[in-house]
Amino acid sequence: GAYHLFPSEPYGRWLTVGGSFQDAAGTRAWLTGVGGANGALLDQARAWHERHDGFTTKQGTIQARAVIGTGLLSIGAVEVPPAADAGGNVRAEIRMVDGDVTVPTRSAHQGPLGTHTPLGEPVHVQAVCGVPHAALGGDPSVTEKYTDYLLTGRTPRKTVGPCQPRGTVFEIRELSLPRARATRAAASPAPTGGGPSASLVAAAQKGDIQLIEVPGSPLAVLSDAKPVDLQLVDDSRRVTLRVQRYVGDDAPVESTYSDLGGDVRAVTGPDGTLSVTVDGRPVAPDGQAPGGEPGPGGGTGGGPGAPAGGPAPQPGTPAPTTGSGGAPVPAPAARKASRLRLSSVSARRRARLTRVTVRGRLLGGASGKVTVTATDGRRTTRRTVAVRKTRFGLTLKLKNAGRRLRVTVRYAGSRTHRSTQTSRAVRVRLR
Repeated sequence: GAYHLFPSEPYGRWLTVGGSFQDAAGTRAWLTGVGGANGALLDQARAWHERHDGFTTKQGTIQARAVIGTGLLSIGAVEVPPAADAGGNVRAEIRMVDGDVTVPTRSAHQGPLGTHTPLGEPVHVQAVCGVPHAALGGDPSVTEKYTDYLLTGRTPRKTVGPCQPRGTVFEIRELSLPRARATRAAASPAPTGGGPSASLVAAAQKGDIQLIEVPGSPLAVLSDAKPVDLQLVDDSRRVTLRVQRYVGDDAPVESTYSDLGGDVRAVTGPDGTLSVTVDGRPVAPDGQAPGGEPGPGGGTGGGPGAPAGGPAPQPGTPAPTTGSGGAPVPAPAARKASRLRLSSVSARRRARLTRVTVRGRLLGGASGKVTVTATDGRRTTRRTVAVRKTRFGLTLKLKNAGRRLRVTVRYAGSRTHRSTQTSRAVRVRLR
């Protein structure tokens, strides 16, 4: 049943508890403890995966071909606290990866994208770009390449190949969604827009967005390939928006829009630009003045306009927002700048395993955690680590890595400090 949908051990570490990635034992301990999962059913599902995971040709007696979808944001990891809060609730944060909305690319390929040694036997694998999982079997980008193979056994023609996902995720806090039969809708290949009056549920049902109904914090997943004019909430509720901008395998760039009330909308463009408005007036992320630095979508966040008949805000000055009764509410205080400094980055390979060691400092008075990502363009690993007395350090492990890596360190920001990130290219040395 549902337990078979948990990632199996070859998928890799997908659960983070209190900032630390969990191995199979740690994952089981959290799921059966805090998560309340049935340990016996979980073990049965894992045993099934051990027997059946991986490609097979039945010892060469059958031909096996695979076509996988790429370029669409898909659930790939989950972050949770070590224990429930005082009310017995657990707040989970979802991380997106490359995939076809339903299946992450790593799972579909039975290994890293482009690998010639997938789990099981090395069957012929091709990729297509931007096609949702449910549409793969009937999409022309697949059927036109495989028709002759199915009819005559001729070698399939080359597909368009993989692409990287580009999109924006909205976490909408304090918003209760209307009941809907489908809790999640996959992006559709039809090039239709959500329209200015589209609600979250209606937009998901039309295939314009993905909707992931996390209790208390639903997620709206938008793709650059489908620009929308989307109503996030009507004037009967107040929300806080946490926005994550994803481009490929890079760590997401995050920003927050706090305490919004009214007709809250998001408008996106094909190049990832983003505009958030309240009652038709643009608003900026926390800590940014109207016309200030670019928001996570690549555009420039505007500020709320002045009340009707009042003066417009001066450039570079946060304008007041209006509360539920129409009274002006001061804009939040500007957040301070934070800076990341990498002290040392090294990568050493022994046999098939590469160890990436990163040391650095978070400056400007900021505190919290940083996320470190290492990638060779095909394989990616990341981990979150706490900053202690401005310093952080960790070692990442990456199997079958290439000769060059890019290491990115990302600080997501806080109530007092803005987000920042830095990266460095590093050559892998042999031990």
